[in-house]
Amino acid sequence: MSILLLQIAVVAAGQSKTSSIQTPAKNSLEAPMTIIDFKADDSLPMVPAEIGAWDYPMKCGSGDRYFINLLLPPEFLITQLSSISETKGIVRYSIKSARDLHNVTEKYYFPVESGVVFLVTATQSNRKGKYTIRKPDGSEEERATYAGEYHDYLAKFDADGIYRGIVEIDKALTVTSIGMFDSGTYLALGMTTSDRTNHLALLDSDGTLLRLIDPPRALEKIAEDEAKVVPGIGQFGLTPWAQFLNFRRKILVIPHSRGTVLEVSPGGEVRVITLKIPVGLAIDSFLPSAEHWYARIGQRIQMGVEQDLKKTRLYEFDPESGSILRQLKSENANVSDIACEQGGEFVAFHWDERGQLKAMRGTIH
Repeated sequence: MSILLLQIAVVAAGQSKTSSIQTPAKNSLEAPMTIIDFKADDSLPMVPAEIGAWDYPMKCGSGDRYFINLLLPPEFLITQLSSISETKGIVRYSIKSARDLHNVTEKYYFPVESGVVFLVTATQSNRKGKYTIRKPDGSEEERATYAGEYHDYLAKFDADGIYRGIVEIDKALTVTSIGMFDSGTYLALGMTTSDRTNHLALLDSDGTLLRLIDPPRALEKIAEDEAKVVPGIGQFGLTPWAQFLNFRRKILVIPHSRGTVLEVSPGGEVRVITLKIPVGLAIDSFLPSAEHWYARIGQRIQMGVEQDLKKTRLYEFDPESGSILRQLKSENANVSDIACEQGGEFVAFHWDERGQLKAMRGTIH
């Protein structure tokens, strides 16, 4: 995950009920209020109570698969990706089963029709070398680690959690976020290894670089803004981490920004949309939806300042103009609980009174 967390924002359009909604004035979050009524869904299995936190935004796959990156006790620093579905139950994905990769660092994941794909940095060499670390008390300790060359890979798993091999990403890129078009080609966001510049890139199904997409000024501006969050980070170069979502055969690239969304076609054409959100607020994250833009809008991330997620709001936006269509609210689910919208129905997960993670389904009233 990047230094900036993407949390949740709502963007939706194309719904038949939205055609008569009045668009609020620019730079205003005053919008018609729509209520989502959630009810318990006992058809999906419950996650055991000993696991008490997750890293959001959650993702939804094809059919009834819902992906949650669970933070494992006791420190809640290590994540375990799980999918929850009525047909498969709870399926856990372990990158440790990728035995042809060593010293793996997970960077991103995205559901596909056949399962799930992880973006990782790793080495394929099992050769080890030694290095010396200096402890806080001034003493030194020698440790052994894998000494091979490190690259970015895609580690593929099927719907049963079984590892199915890797795709090596072209060495011309260091990638932070990635998604896949319906054709099987990839869209990647990363930095060129030659000159350390930010780009979107199209990759073939085997990871080969097809072409770089000239970075829109919007992408450069987002990277500049993120560099201001961590003093001194700019000297190392920075690629903004972004949420990738499939939308109408295209891919949405959604950084944590003041309102910028990039819509990229399979051919590499980029459309820049600016959401009409007030100064001082930012996109937290999008809610996955096939036909609508639902976005969580909240406080901008600041180093050393804890975000108040209770102030995050869910809005529906017009994907053509970026204007707010309406605000969505629920009395029985938090914005961070909601995983996605499918066919007019919202799916959310929450911890019940016994500490078990349970599913809810919501409809608009």
